[in-house]
Amino acid sequence: MTSDDAIDIKEVLFLSPRVEEDYLAQPAEVIEAFDARITAVQNLRRLPARHHQALSGNAKGIEELRVFHDSNTYRTYYLAAYDEVVILIDAGMKKSKQGGEIPAEQVVRLLERKRQADQFYTRNRVLLRERYDARQRRRQSE
Repeated sequence: MTSDDAIDIKEVLFLSPRVEEDYLAQPAEVIEAFDARITAVQNLRRLPARHHQALSGNAKGIEELRVFHDSNTYRTYYLAAYDEVVILIDAGMKKSKQGGEIPAEQVVRLLERKRQADQFYTRNRVLLRERYDARQRRRQSE
């Protein structure tokens, strides 16, 4: 998601091709709204509470972005605790029938994807740091 010549503070990556497909399958207006929110997140800007929520309990560390469109709620889940990168781990339309609760099967999927993202980050930390440093140098030269 982040281009090679970007100057954003953090890089944004999809955890897998499936996550990218789910993200891009949303309506264009929803993607545009999520892109703006993700740009804010990757540049360490605060979002209004109605657009963002940090999950709690065993899902601590996972963050949720929300977009309301045509009487539907769309969500994108991501991890931003890493210094160099924001990793998108899930995206799609809200499926919960119980208010703001996340369906149990989705919580299981989110936790598994968080584990996968943590492993990815551990394996690729040096490369991610090199790319982070390159973006910082480009920011300073702008």
